Amino acid sequence: MSAPSFSGLCHSGVANTLSTTTLASGALASRIAATSTTEGRSSTYVPRKSYADAAARARAKGTRRTPSSWSTAGETVLLLGETREELSGSEWAHVVHGHLGGRPPALSLEGEKALAALLHEAVGLISSAHDLSDGGLAQALVEASLPSMTGASVSLAGVHEAPFVALFAESTGRVLVTVPAGDTARLTDLAARHGVPVTELGTT
Repeated sequence: MSAPSFSGLCHSGVANTLSTTTLASGALASRIAATSTTEGRSSTYVPRKSYADAAARARAKGTRRTPSSWSTAGETVLLLGETREELSGSEWAHVVHGHLGGRPPALSLEGEKALAALLHEAVGLISSAHDLSDGGLAQALVEASLPSMTGASVSLAGVHEAPFVALFAESTGRVLVTVPAGDTARLTDLAARHGVPVTELGTT
């Protein structure tokens, strides 16, 4: 049986499982990836020199850096943070409907603080971490898979009751992470201690 297409997924509302192979080849995902890449819509611009300076300081201090994409098969994929039905001003609304209005996603400073503390403590435990922004979870899964061409099989059931919202909502305070399979419980316990919602999605 062939994997569901993005159009089928968005309109049927019944497909809760998909692979990043589907994400990478889906027409809508490709359009969103192209739009995000070519238009570069970002709320913050950081000069290239700032990245270079930060990297140099990290090397000088021996800082351990967590990559934004995974490269090892068999690891557990998890989503940190809560997904809400927040599609106004999203990349989906922009690409599909040419619309960038409406109410922006809600922001919780306490939630962001807790997430930051969790990620700081999880350095060395998590093997990759990718923020969720333009394009939501769908875009993050594609971007985390492509650098090493390592896909993932994930379920959307625990993210949101509506698969479409799970894929394209742009709720703030969320990060897509991976951990070695044997460390899943450690990260789950750590997230609970920091009060950060965590959803196990699947495996790479």
